[in-house]
Amino acid sequence: MRLTLVSLLALAMLTALPLGAQDGAPVLGIKDAPAGTYVLDPAATTMTFRIVHFGLSDLPGRFTRGTGELVIDQQSIAGNALTVWVETASAEVNSRSFQRIMLGRKFFDAANHPTITFSAANASPAGGEVTGALTMRGITAPVTLNTVFNGYEIDPLTGQHALSYSAQTTVDRRTWGMTAYQWMAGSDVEIQFDAVFIYDAILENQNSPSE
Repeated sequence: MRLTLVSLLALAMLTALPLGAQDGAPVLGIKDAPAGTYVLDPAATTMTFRIVHFGLSDLPGRFTRGTGELVIDQQSIAGNALTVWVETASAEVNSRSFQRIMLGRKFFDAANHPTITFSAANASPAGGEVTGALTMRGITAPVTLNTVFNGYEIDPLTGQHALSYSAQTTVDRRTWGMTAYQWMAGSDVEIQFDAVFIYDAILENQNSPSE
């Protein structure tokens, strides 16, 4: 079958529409999302970081295990909250030798500090700057995330509500006592967080106290 230029353009425009708009369904915004507690979906979430290695190139890394909660209160921003817990020992880099150093006492000290936590109150679910407390190695310091709200969808089969976000920030590792090997690894660490938070309306209703 031969496709004309007009039909190709129409197909391109159709596939470029937001999810939900292609079948005539309304495009959902953050104000349409129900209030409640949304749980981090690990299967749809990535947590990565980059650090300058030997002053020549960026060494990418990632955390492979973590959990989190996003509490949304549509009536008051004071009721919103974000908390993310990351398993320190799940940090991975492509260099096995550096990974051993990174998990050791001079960097993450995973054996003595098994969890990294970020928590923020008054976190706007619409995105923007979110300032909270990042705790590593038993040290807590303020960090501001630049967040982007990517979209909201409802799974028609499960009834689950899904919110997608991206967040980025740069921190100085020395703030959390990681001052070793500065000749090998830079002080600034770029952090990227791409996450989906799930709200199960059916489960939430089951767990709600009966009147």
